[in-house]
Amino acid sequence: MEIFFKIFIVYNSVILGLIIILAINFFINLKSFKRISDFQLNIIYKQTLPKISVLVPARNESRKIENCLISLLEQDYNKLEIIVLDDNSTDDTHEKIKTLIDDYNAYKSSIPVNDDDKEKTIRLLSGLPLKDGWVGKNYACYQLEKAATGDYILFTDADTVHSPDSISSGFQCLISNNLDALSAFPEMQMDTFAEKMVIGFIRFGILLFLPLYSTKKIRHSLFNTALGSYMFYRRKAYRTAGGHAAIFDKCLEDINMSILLKNKGFKFSVFDGYRTYSTRMYSSFTDIAKGFSRFILTTFNYKKFAPSILILSLSIILLLPFLVVLVLFIFYNLTSVTFGGEIILESLFNTGLILTILQVSLLLLIKTIYVSRFEGNIIDILLHPISIGIILILGLSFTFGGKKTLTIDWKGRKYGLGKTAI
Repeated sequence: MEIFFKIFIVYNSVILGLIIILAINFFINLKSFKRISDFQLNIIYKQTLPKISVLVPARNESRKIENCLISLLEQDYNKLEIIVLDDNSTDDTHEKIKTLIDDYNAYKSSIPVNDDDKEKTIRLLSGLPLKDGWVGKNYACYQLEKAATGDYILFTDADTVHSPDSISSGFQCLISNNLDALSAFPEMQMDTFAEKMVIGFIRFGILLFLPLYSTKKIRHSLFNTALGSYMFYRRKAYRTAGGHAAIFDKCLEDINMSILLKNKGFKFSVFDGYRTYSTRMYSSFTDIAKGFSRFILTTFNYKKFAPSILILSLSIILLLPFLVVLVLFIFYNLTSVTFGGEIILESLFNTGLILTILQVSLLLLIKTIYVSRFEGNIIDILLHPISIGIILILGLSFTFGGKKTLTIDWKGRKYGLGKTAI
């Protein structure tokens, strides 16, 4: 029994040490994770604003495309061209975009010639049939960039909604930080319990586990992050790096673009897009599971072993302390088990209990600070173990799901091990 408790203490000491390391990384990340909304357009640019092309690939986005385009048309940055590409939608996405553009052009014809809104333009492209070997979004983005005329380009998804200063702040952020490209994580809209438990973990997990400084230097996919819903480029850097044509067959286009840029010597960084733009990534548990599978598969090159180990490790660090402390309290308070007068055993048990309580306390402190920064609520803190438990279940279903889990179903297109559309 004494040997068991000694091993238990060593184990708890190691886990506590790992959590302390993660806490240090988290606090460093939180300080460096700057908000784009804090960068307001400098007055010196207002007289000589460059043209910015906002590029929106849209496939089967009938329910969301109008809100996205309206938010882009309401930007306080006026030297703007908005280009939307209907990527062979099977719903009425094309018709809704066309109607909105017609209404906007009618509005423009009614306003004074010197009105700043006159500088904004919006047009619709019909996407070409998907080329063999290409991933659908990459081909859509490739076509959009070819049609653009701006000195800077912003790729954004059709399910986003932007604040009025989204583009002006993004441009100022790019200039102020002397970057060639940047990406921003959105304010997440989460309506269902599953969304709050899984999607709510994404940004938290990145801040906890990933050293954000590595996104500026290291080129491996495990040490990179980006989000395709907001990718801002200097046009010259995008073209010199090769653009989406250079990653035509890769499903995780945002992270692969960030790696491509760094491989070519360009400066890239990620920012907090809270209050800059919002999105609802998934609206059902099925969509969440598909998105989870897509991220895991593409990050780990369609292999199962490495992500399984990662998810298991995540659970040991973030979930197991809560379960262990519960078991220890039950053992200590509700059973008749005694240590038979063995002071050493009781001391070892108490030491293990204290170490576990410290683990849980530190994890709750981290989550509390995170929730405070992103204006969450106490429920998000209390349900942390359930959130990790659901992610563990998703990971187990992926690991033991057979060959079917090695196929991505995305926007009505399937991608197999070769990553080409089926």
